[in-house]
Order: sequence, then C-alpha cells, then structure tokens
Amino acid sequence: MDTDIDTELLITEVQKKRNLWDASNESYKDRDLRIKVWEEIGAVFFRGFQETEPKDKKQLGKFEVLF
Repeated sequence: MDTDIDTELLITEVQKKRNLWDASNESYKDRDLRIKVWEEIGAVFFRGFQETEPKDKKQLGKFEVLF
C-alpha cells in the first residue's frame, strides 16, 4: 500500500472537518466523532482504510494518534 501522502490534500481535508481543529466547534470534544472523521480522511488516502486493522492504520499516516 502506498504511504505517500499529498500534504495539500491532507490540509484541505482537515480544514473541511472543523471539529478536528476548531475548539469553538460544538463537536470538538466528541472523541467518537473525531475517530469517525479521521476514518473518513484515511479513506481519501488509502483504499480499504476502513477495513484495515487498527495496528496497521497507525502505520498508514499515523491517523489514529493525531486526536
């Protein structure tokens, strides 16, 4: 699986998800929602990301440890 990440696309995807970065956002503190949103972002970059084992997801861009 290719692990090169388009940085500009990553920034664009995160900017779309205010609950990841905007502390004034009502859902900012909702950890379950943040996990779901990171799963959605991961799917943009890696085909089959949502079906990937959690330990392998950590290796694919370290998405899970960013919240």
